[in-house]
Amino acid sequence: MSGLALLSAPVAAAMVLLLVSQTFCRLQAYPGWRLVRPGLGYWTALWLPLALAVLIGWVWLFVGSSRSDGATQMRIAWWLAFLFACGAAFSAFRIVSLHRLSLRWRGETIRWRGAGDLAMRELRTLKTHPLGYASAAFADGARVRIDLAASNASELVEKLEDVNGLAREERVPEH
Repeated sequence: MSGLALLSAPVAAAMVLLLVSQTFCRLQAYPGWRLVRPGLGYWTALWLPLALAVLIGWVWLFVGSSRSDGATQMRIAWWLAFLFACGAAFSAFRIVSLHRLSLRWRGETIRWRGAGDLAMRELRTLKTHPLGYASAAFADGARVRIDLAASNASELVEKLEDVNGLAREERVPEH
């Protein structure tokens, strides 16, 4: 497979996932419900690496280097563009995942795709993980992973803690 095809694959994947997130998996407005959605960090992690991948890929493809170590420079440029494009594709995948999950809450009720309305008081376990998400398990066996980097995710976790008496002593319950 040529270098151009390998470089184009993650860029195309990021663009296709972005298109999917904006057309087929777009978050709907639910009046009265608060949504966990991709925040500014996710959009920045999508657009900046994608722009860098396209810019460095353009330099690799059309400009090149006439220096004595030009071949090495262009190999490094290709790898940089490829890695930036892979990062953009991963961010686009996370955005689509957050849109598809459609995690939302209102009062003491939580809902997501694949689960009906659940009472927050039915929470059995709430664990945070070092990889940046929290796992919530409910009495009926329903489980959800809450991406803590998403917008409104920390508010949802705080609400779950407050409702179930899991808030730390130094933090005054807000709800």
